[in-house]
Amino acid sequence: MKSDELNAIYQKIKSLQNAANLQLTSLQPQEGKVRLIADESIAPSKFKPSQLEPNVYYAQSLTIRAVKKDIFMVGEGFEDLEDYQPCQDCARQLDAQFWKFCPYCEGNLSGPISK
Repeated sequence: MKSDELNAIYQKIKSLQNAANLQLTSLQPQEGKVRLIADESIAPSKFKPSQLEPNVYYAQSLTIRAVKKDIFMVGEGFEDLEDYQPCQDCARQLDAQFWKFCPYCEGNLSGPISK
């Protein structure tokens, strides 16, 4: 991910406030790592956790190439950073916070992450 895209996401996270108009999130980064292993029997855009190893997931090779390597998580979920965009080729609606390109057809998403 380009540094201007990372900065745009960071600025969006910084601007999130709770009901009392206080900072909603901690800005202290925490890094987590997962290992992705190719398994062509998994459906496109899906990940199957390993039954034996923590933080290991199986996915199609196209899905592994398409997923962004830098993903921000805010709180318990990803809802605050949702950015659904249509694939320019197959028109599937995809959350651009997770994908570099379409994990179904390798098409481009419609635009940069919303600010």
